[in-house]
Amino acid sequence: SSPTAVTMSRYHLVGTAMLLVVAVLVGRRRFAGPRRIERELTSELARFGIPTALSNFPQLLNLRVDQLILVSIVSLKDLGFYAAAVGWSWIVNPAIHAVGYVLFPAVASSTDAEGRHQRFRFGTRLGIALTVLVAAGAAIVTPVLFPLIFGGAYRPAAGTAVLVTIGSTVAALDLLLGEATKGRGRPRVVLKAELIGLVATA
Repeated sequence: SSPTAVTMSRYHLVGTAMLLVVAVLVGRRRFAGPRRIERELTSELARFGIPTALSNFPQLLNLRVDQLILVSIVSLKDLGFYAAAVGWSWIVNPAIHAVGYVLFPAVASSTDAEGRHQRFRFGTRLGIALTVLVAAGAAIVTPVLFPLIFGGAYRPAAGTAVLVTIGSTVAALDLLLGEATKGRGRPRVVLKAELIGLVATA
């Protein structure tokens, strides 16, 4: 029988749970030392962790509110076209996100402010250059590969896929810059930027 949304959601949850188990096992082997709460670090971690966690909420809304709106104003066929285009647009994320996730610890690990600033500048310049290359490459191959992978019935959505892919590239750059900024110890700047972006989206 054909998979349903509920079935796919269950597979996703099972896969996520399996990844969690693997992460815990690897973490226990890689990180030695006592595993206890150090109270003297609580306030410092809260000042960093709370803005970081809160910034995820407007970021998620920025990425999903468009589909929530389209559900009520377009036909199911057009919604399917758009959903396929959004799914395709994630092809740009692995390379850009990889730089962002490496940039955070690279910037944060510097022992002085000037060192963090230099790594921030180098990393963000590298990330912007990579983003331009990825966006250009995706825009070139999408009109050919999108209908080839999804089928000829989705060919009318190829133009939409190009636009959404470019938008997804910008969103990936947002994550990269956010990770670099958090590496400089400024998560509140990221939260403010995400809130401004959410207002612009609204």
